[in-house]
Amino acid sequence: MSKDKGGFEPINDGAAKGVDGRRASKKMPKANADFQIDIRAALEDPVRIKRDGGITSVHPYEAMLRQSVRKSLVEKCVTSMKWVLGEAEKHKLIKEPPAAATGGIFIVPKELPEELQRKIFDDPDYAPGQKTSMSSIWWHVLSVVSFQRFLESFNGRKKAK
Repeated sequence: MSKDKGGFEPINDGAAKGVDGRRASKKMPKANADFQIDIRAALEDPVRIKRDGGITSVHPYEAMLRQSVRKSLVEKCVTSMKWVLGEAEKHKLIKEPPAAATGGIFIVPKELPEELQRKIFDDPDYAPGQKTSMSSIWWHVLSVVSFQRFLESFNGRKKAK
């Protein structure tokens, strides 16, 4: 080939004109019939991710889960949120919240006689996990202390000044 003015050879990109001035077709290389992808290996091989400034290998499932969590939190993608919550539910990671407390703290006044304290704590109607009426306890306490002192016994309230 002849050299161009700058001393360089022109680039031949395979687009030489064919017969009748038409452009010659570019043929795609044929796929090798022996080349097959091992899908299982592709799905199970570790994936390299950048974490804490370094490159780490993790399982593809972990990489996918991390990406979905990031996408749901940063990009607020609802589809990713549903998928992450579905995976958490599938693997039983979501637990029921604990039952709300049904009562407060009752501080037994020091000035109660011991026999009255025994009556309060030896309540025959008490059953663990069941709701118990506090009225019998209140009447025992009120028989000994003033109403103001009784009110102070609930949740550690201090005297109103």
